[in-house]
Amino acid sequence: MQYMDEYRFEPRAFAVIFVKIRAVDRLLRHYGETAGDELLRTIAEEIRHTLGQSAAAGRYARDQFLVFYQYSSPETVKELEQRLRQAVESIHHFGQRSCTLFVDLHTIYPQDEADFYPNILKAVLGRRQRKS
Repeated sequence: MQYMDEYRFEPRAFAVIFVKIRAVDRLLRHYGETAGDELLRTIAEEIRHTLGQSAAAGRYARDQFLVFYQYSSPETVKELEQRLRQAVESIHHFGQRSCTLFVDLHTIYPQDEADFYPNILKAVLGRRQRKS
């Protein structure tokens, strides 16, 4: 949210990357909810490790994460997308279980979206309210 607040008052170059893990539902059905939670923690840790201090991330939905990334050039966004994909798809074990993960990435840029701020805020807050 810090990037969005800063963008409202002083537009900066940042991107929002939606990271969708396609195999999560299948793995949850196969291994159960407890193992699924362990898998999601493993994925979150890998995303945090990949981002370091360069971005902020959080879980958005059951199988999705949002990454807020302030970038210096569009090429760095593409590089980050590649690193995120490689990091998550390199997870082949969590606990004593094996898995194969596939990642879908979708990136949006505030400057390309007329109503970016209100729409992304509604999406994030709407998710929180539905979970309560």
